Amino acid sequence: LNNLKRTCYNELTEEEQRYLELFMTDEVNKLKKIAGENEIMKKVVKSLESLSGDSEMISAYEKEEIEKYAFQVALEEKKQEGIKQGKLEGISQNKIEIAKNLLKKGMSINDISECTGLTITEIENLKETY
Repeated sequence: LNNLKRTCYNELTEEEQRYLELFMTDEVNKLKKIAGENEIMKKVVKSLESLSGDSEMISAYEKEEIEKYAFQVALEEKKQEGIKQGKLEGISQNKIEIAKNLLKKGMSINDISECTGLTITEIENLKETY
């Protein structure tokens, strides 16, 4: 709404400006003042007052907002977990590629294990596949 107000405010009719203000205001007294004698706006204000006083409605809204936030947090955690796992897999794959190259150069399995951190068994398995 703020963007609409910035971009179109001068092009709006007086009534449209009042509706825009109505939906941008969160204080009941200001809402009533904006609504003035306009019956439709009065109904909107009355509905907003009713909703704001409905504790079940507020609780449902708050619960929904909490659930959205929890979902976003969980999503971010999973994203970070995926990034971490991807990095570890990349490092592991890099060690394997280095070990294969060192095997091609004739380096001993013990030296390759010491340089790459791979186990002797892992390197022997690589040697068998080459």
